[in-house]
Amino acid sequence: MPAPSPLFWDSCVFNAYLYDEHDKYNVPSIEQFLYDSRINKLYVIHSSTIVLTEVASSKIVRPNIGSMLDFVNDFVGSVILTDPNPNIMQLAGRLRIYHTGKRSQLGECSQCLML
Repeated sequence: MPAPSPLFWDSCVFNAYLYDEHDKYNVPSIEQFLYDSRINKLYVIHSSTIVLTEVASSKIVRPNIGSMLDFVNDFVGSVILTDPNPNIMQLAGRLRIYHTGKRSQLGECSQCLML
């Protein structure tokens, strides 16, 4: 079995899923990536610990998920959070510039990073 492919997600991807924002984003695609990460082990989703601040627990509508940290813990190694440092932030800035104005396959959010 090949190693899982890395995905790099910004908080807007998690928000779209956890807030169930079908009117703005292609939530079924997000669900498929999450399923393939957790069950099929095809992907590992990487994100910054900043998502712990940017995902509001009070807006989560998915059942049995109280917080972003609960969600990450449920995915047992399929979602990896990394503390940002200056090098990571500089690379994230470059990715954001590269993706600005391009439509993500998840919706209009140019900050949603999927590689």
